[in-house]
Amino acid sequence: MKLIYSNDVSNLVELKNGHLELKSTYLRPNVNGTRVNASDVITADGYPRNMIVVNDEFPGPTLEVMEGAQVVVHVTNKFLTEGTTIHWHGMHMRKTSWMEGTAYITQCPILPNEKFTYRFKAEPAGTYWYHSQLSNQWTDGLYGLFIVNRLTPTTPFLAMVLSDWQHEDARTVDITNPYRIEYPYVYLY
Repeated sequence: MKLIYSNDVSNLVELKNGHLELKSTYLRPNVNGTRVNASDVITADGYPRNMIVVNDEFPGPTLEVMEGAQVVVHVTNKFLTEGTTIHWHGMHMRKTSWMEGTAYITQCPILPNEKFTYRFKAEPAGTYWYHSQLSNQWTDGLYGLFIVNRLTPTTPFLAMVLSDWQHEDARTVDITNPYRIEYPYVYLY
């Protein structure tokens, strides 16, 4: 599982002569005119914005295993400046609570350009999801389906992911939210 924060969309890519080209920003000062393959730009609902992809997919790839299987997932954090974790929503994590992915509680965040391997037993059977447990990364796309089958499926099925999708990334929504609570500074004497 490779986590990528796609900084190459939303005001960074423009259409020029029928091609997508990067525009320079303070993060990438010397990229003007660099061509981008249109298949590498994911717009979800047709509106370009920053997003997070897992293994170049949005939402992340569906992981499907049998109940009782030993799950091994290698995560490489490709964020430039943020840590991350992956929470395996609904998994019981008996005897492996440090693999649960809750940042700062059961696991320290995976730092940028670092790797972490999750190992746990898939139980109980059901349809779940995995997502980042740090910041608002999951609202920007760091999530996917996690299916634990009790028996080998005999009939085809389709699992569907439904999610809210904003035209601004989570940081922008958080900063511009008029209902955001501002906490006063706390002074310790």
